[in-house]
Amino acid sequence: MVGLKTTEINKAPVVRRSQFTLYWKYRYMFMLLLPGLVSLLIFAYYPMYGIIIAFKDFKFLEGILGSKWIGFKYFIQVFTLPESLEVIKNTLILNIYSLVVGFPATIIFALLLNEIRISGVKKAIQTITYLPNFLSWVVVSGLVMDLLSPSRGLVNKIIMLLGGESVYFLAEPSFFRSIIVFSGLWKGIGWSSIIYLASISNANPELYDAAYIDGAGRIKRAIHVTLPAMYPMITIGLIFSVSALLSGGDFEQIFNFLNSQTKDVGRVLSVYIFQVGLGKYQYSFSTALGIVNQLVCLIMLVIANQIAKRFSEYTLW
Repeated sequence: MVGLKTTEINKAPVVRRSQFTLYWKYRYMFMLLLPGLVSLLIFAYYPMYGIIIAFKDFKFLEGILGSKWIGFKYFIQVFTLPESLEVIKNTLILNIYSLVVGFPATIIFALLLNEIRISGVKKAIQTITYLPNFLSWVVVSGLVMDLLSPSRGLVNKIIMLLGGESVYFLAEPSFFRSIIVFSGLWKGIGWSSIIYLASISNANPELYDAAYIDGAGRIKRAIHVTLPAMYPMITIGLIFSVSALLSGGDFEQIFNFLNSQTKDVGRVLSVYIFQVGLGKYQYSFSTALGIVNQLVCLIMLVIANQIAKRFSEYTLW
């Protein structure tokens, strides 16, 4: 032992275990993953081979593998057909409108909710605003239709009491996007604010005390202390929102409100894929639309994440 340093004497030999040994040691824990993995493979990955029908002239009787290969014909149609270009434009306009209105509204609501100091009032507001999230769009659309009804709707009754004329809001293309955005905001604002309220709870209480001592009021404390605590979730939420600008939107919501008068402004990708695929039996074209939609969403996700890296330390990867 002469000549050895104390640190070298005290060092214990490192026992390296192979990966298989570790897997075998925790084999029962890994077995708990099997049901989830099996269901994922069967219901998520196995059906993915069906996307090849976008490259085929799919005939139901011939099957997926028996149908004739036609290459990128339907992908070219996605970007050349006037009807599909109109649908893409409607989708972008509606999603940008929803992002501009809904995204900041959720953050402001979370800030206001956090400022309520009476516990009972705060819990009551949370319960009331969370409740619509658990209602289906069939129920919500029925409530909105009754509210905006030209004959018995509360909104039109108020308009007529003020000397105006009844308006058929649901048949007016100019009102359709606003109805979609604000009904979606009413349904989801409470539930969406949960993640922001959770991020607010991570704010350092000492910062509030320091701001109070410096004479900052509640508004300034909310802007300079509470809002910065929300930055990580705001950044992540904005990345996902930007990546979904070409997504089909909430199919159930739009499908329940859509009618023959508003189809020119309200038909978005999710509805169009449904109508073309299941309504007109154009399976290959609708699949090509879906693939293009998902690829664009993926590209926009990567771009939004890279932009966030330049201006913020909070990113997805």
